[in-house]
Amino acid sequence: MYRGVITGLNEAFVIDGQRRQEIVSQDELSSELIVPFAVGDDVRKYTVNDRGRHLILIPKGWTKSHLGHAAGEKEAWSWFSQNYVALAAHLEQYKERARKRLDKGDYWWELRACDYYSQFSKPKIVYPDIAKESRIAFDAAGLFVTNTVYFVPTDDRYFLGLLNSSLMFNYFKYLASVLGDPNRGGRLRWLRQDVLNLPIRVIDFDNAEDAQTHGEVIALVDELLVLHGQYSRLSLVKQGLLDMQIEALDKRLDEIVYRLYGLSEEEVGRLEGVGE
Repeated sequence: MYRGVITGLNEAFVIDGQRRQEIVSQDELSSELIVPFAVGDDVRKYTVNDRGRHLILIPKGWTKSHLGHAAGEKEAWSWFSQNYVALAAHLEQYKERARKRLDKGDYWWELRACDYYSQFSKPKIVYPDIAKESRIAFDAAGLFVTNTVYFVPTDDRYFLGLLNSSLMFNYFKYLASVLGDPNRGGRLRWLRQDVLNLPIRVIDFDNAEDAQTHGEVIALVDELLVLHGQYSRLSLVKQGLLDMQIEALDKRLDEIVYRLYGLSEEEVGRLEGVGE
């Protein structure tokens, strides 16, 4: 489980699609240093909204690795600005503020050291660090995310389904730090140490019933991923119809998860009555 990128100066290193296009059109080589990016508010249940954000990703050590040796700032900047003209012109306006950051690399135009940059490009489950409902999403596009987002590099849709279930959310309300009343829309802190304490039901694949239930969860999650992925492209009327489909699938998933964890009808009734 990892946390997203800290730039120390988002104004310089996080750009929109138009700015990316301007930079790349002047200097195509810069495209290798600009990656798709999302923030906590973009992460929704099962999906990550594309707001056209991008991250200028120049990790600590990148400049020296291309120069082939350690160099003073003047020499290193001269090389960078000659080879990445448009990107250097964009970053230079933030030079003094970028230089004052604690979160920087060997040079002011680099990001801080991070041992797991390679993990961002993998399929992953992502979630914001503050949310008042389940907002666990799946990313297969290799998004980089900000430090208000945590991620787990896995494509395990069974795990994703459990995390988005009503049972897991209601359980988590009693583990997490809360801003407000958890049963009246209070926002939960989805901190790493608390998420790690969620009880994930391990499947016994030698047990036919377990294996079947695992398959049912994955099938439902796959449907939900498709529907949520379509949502933003639809008209309001079609979104309303889709809401009903999603609600029905969510309810079915909850029923399977309750069964998987062995809850009785009485226990389910008490659980679903919390906060009403």
